[in-house]
Amino acid sequence: MKIIVTANAGGVRIENPGEFSSLSVEIAEDLSGAEAQHELGPLGRLDGDHVWLDRDRLRALVVPVGDEALSSGFDRMVDYAVRSGWTSSDGTQIRSHITPSANEAGQ
Repeated sequence: MKIIVTANAGGVRIENPGEFSSLSVEIAEDLSGAEAQHELGPLGRLDGDHVWLDRDRLRALVVPVGDEALSSGFDRMVDYAVRSGWTSSDGTQIRSHITPSANEAGQ
């Protein structure tokens, strides 16, 4: 799953929302840190080369109510993040790395 942050089209969109084997955040190269934070809003908080994502807000974006298969997949992703040390101490935030935008990567 990739969270894409831009200055248009609502600011945040989710690419491959049911793909729980990876999690990254891509921030458009033309956004400053303050602009990216504004677009992320309550979904996440920038922290250097990472973003702390609000677990419950992310779940609400990618798991439709009543979809047990996606809910189970999301829970497995969170469990992996916990085991890997990629969550806040209270478990409400998931740390994700920031990947270069497609333009930065030369695509």
